[in-house]
Amino acid sequence: MATPSRCLKCDGRMVEGHTIDMGYGSVTPARWQEGAPQKTWFGSIKTKKANLRDIASFRCERCGFLENYVK
Repeated sequence: MATPSRCLKCDGRMVEGHTIDMGYGSVTPARWQEGAPQKTWFGSIKTKKANLRDIASFRCERCGFLENYVK
């Protein structure tokens, strides 16, 4: 995956960052899973660990536009 250097909206500079998932007392990088979310009987979302993919996230310093890519 090529790292975007310029914003598609305003041509500002893109910087790499990450989104975080805060749950059950842990802080981890957010991940992507194909398909619509399916809730369990106690309200959390079902996951298939083999299908989870890391996310690369980039933000424009000028306008704040975010671009996310699955790694």
